[in-house]
Amino acid sequence: MRKPTVRRLLPALFAAVLAPGLTATPAEAQTPPELDHFKCYRTTFTPPNVFVGLLDQFDGFGAAPQDLFIRFPVKFCTPVEKTTPDGVITPIKDINAHLEMFIAAPDRLEPTRRVVVRNQFGTQWLLTYGPELLAVPSAKNDQPPPGTLDHYKCYRTYGASKRIVLKLRDQFQDGTTATVLRPRDFCNPVEKTHNGEQTKVNNPHAHLLCYTIATTAFDGRALARNQFGLADLPLGTPDMLCVPSEKLRFSIVTP
Repeated sequence: MRKPTVRRLLPALFAAVLAPGLTATPAEAQTPPELDHFKCYRTTFTPPNVFVGLLDQFDGFGAAPQDLFIRFPVKFCTPVEKTTPDGVITPIKDINAHLEMFIAAPDRLEPTRRVVVRNQFGTQWLLTYGPELLAVPSAKNDQPPPGTLDHYKCYRTYGASKRIVLKLRDQFQDGTTATVLRPRDFCNPVEKTHNGEQTKVNNPHAHLLCYTIATTAFDGRALARNQFGLADLPLGTPDMLCVPSEKLRFSIVTP
């Protein structure tokens, strides 16, 4: 008899942990997030290899920061104009808002969480695991830095695939088609401490749910400037779309 694989068991496990009856944190009083959509291009670079202290809503503000080792950048994200199949356009709010995403290695294991979010694609039920990315507000080339854009701590996520076809227009690609696939990372705004400097959260209600996308190939470069320094980044094909989202509630999934 053939043994079930982890891949075959994931949908059943996902349905079980999201079943009604689990105790959840009460819904937060939230306002619609004033935040751009972001299209994220693949990149790579060597620095910074530093430790930072991060504190987000999963930790509980007032708790001790979690130390994460920030390794190297893997995404550079630009604000993007989104057009849905029925012609609804979501324009760019801040042309200067960019995010450089770094691989993050946590110093402790994280529990699996059930998270319910709402965005322009509807209400979604997610499972989140350990944090894997730190998204850092960044300036691009000769543009000024973003004003009130937060840092984001991004957790690896499992959720249902969307398969929605959109048109995306940003500073690098004009009117390309992208197919939105499954959720990949759920990002909380995060308080960051680095070299004794603390960066507070500006908008605690603005979250990002990042989906994998299939879209047009790209090859380019961008100069990124942020608190970790200056980096001349090679840019490859975009593979992720981060969507402004509301976090309605979450709970820890117990064994």
